[in-house]
Amino acid sequence: TCYIELQCCLQNFNTPNICDVKMGVRTFLESEVTVNKTRHDLFLKMIKEDRDAPTEEERKSEAITKHRYMEWRDTVSSSRSLGFRLEGLTVEGKCNRNFKSNRELTDAKKVFESFVTQRQIRDQYIWRLEKIEQLCSESPFFAHHELIGSSLLFIHDDSKASVWMIDFEKTRSS
Repeated sequence: TCYIELQCCLQNFNTPNICDVKMGVRTFLESEVTVNKTRHDLFLKMIKEDRDAPTEEERKSEAITKHRYMEWRDTVSSSRSLGFRLEGLTVEGKCNRNFKSNRELTDAKKVFESFVTQRQIRDQYIWRLEKIEQLCSESPFFAHHELIGSSLLFIHDDSKASVWMIDFEKTRSS
C-alpha cells in the first residue's frame, strides 16, 4: 500500500523558529537546465555574491546559463563541501537567508548553535534526526531513490522541537 501524508508542520508550535536545510551535494536536475539560453538576471545574482565568479566571456555578455548558475551556487555554498546547505532561518519572527557563501563546517555549527540555544530543544532535534535516519535506512523507497532539492525542516518553540523531510518534487529512482 502506498500513501502520502500531508501535515501542517507549524500547527503545534507557538511562535515557531524555523530552519530550512537543503540536503545533498546537488540541488537541481540536469533536465531543469537543458536550455542553453543565457540570462542577465542570473548573471546579476552571481556578481552580487562574487564579482570575480563570472568568466571573461560571461562578463562581456553579462549573462550566464541556468546550468552555470546552479553549478556555481552548489559549489560556492556548503552543498558540495558538506552535503547540505542552510537555506534560511526564521527566529523570533526575523528571517535570515544570508547563508549562500557559508562553506565551512565551523560556520554551519555557529548558525545551528545560535538557532538552538536550549539543551532540551537540541536533544529533541537529535532524537528526531536519529529516528529519521533509522526509518530511511530501513526503507526500500529511500534505498532506491535519489532526493534532489529535498530539505530538512527544523521547527521549535520554547518547549518542543521536531524535524521533517520536505520537498520531494525532484525525487527520482536511482
